[in-house]
Amino acid sequence: GEIATLASAEELARTADEEAEQQLRTLAERVQQARRTLDSSSQRLHAAQVEALKLSEAQARFEDKAARIAQAVIRLLENDAANALNEDTSDALRELESLACHMLEHALDALAQADLNQAIAVFETEARLYRSAEKLQQRLLTAVSTERPATMLADLIVINHALERLGNHGASIAEQTVYVVRGDDVRYRNRELLIDALRHGE
Repeated sequence: GEIATLASAEELARTADEEAEQQLRTLAERVQQARRTLDSSSQRLHAAQVEALKLSEAQARFEDKAARIAQAVIRLLENDAANALNEDTSDALRELESLACHMLEHALDALAQADLNQAIAVFETEARLYRSAEKLQQRLLTAVSTERPATMLADLIVINHALERLGNHGASIAEQTVYVVRGDDVRYRNRELLIDALRHGE
């Protein structure tokens, strides 16, 4: 009877040890998971802080481009040159302005809301922006000394370049959004492949 009791006690002790070991392993796994989560959160926070600094620097560039556009427009108005624009040039300017503003607005919303869909919308517009800017640039260059004074053309070229750069800054912010949300540096990724990968969560 004593031997059976002793064996039973040893079995209970062994079972208790195994349960304790299992609980310790489970606890250790939870601690490791908590550490990984904390590390990931810290990395994301650092990334967000870095991107916030970049956004602050980008804001200064936005202001510079906006100031250049305003100065050029003032000169055009002072010389009554705005009324001299033909319909094609006016339409091209409006198209470029619309695309640049669209990209910048969606990019800022994307970063503020960590919204990849809005970042995708920016990337999808990028090629149209560059085509629009190139089309306007060629139209202005072919008009030198035939349709408009050189000073007027210079101001229009400044506006064209500044609008294109504003849209380009929007694309850069969209890239920063992808980095903050997913941790991926996509600055040099092919845009079509990038859009497809983001849509499919790759």
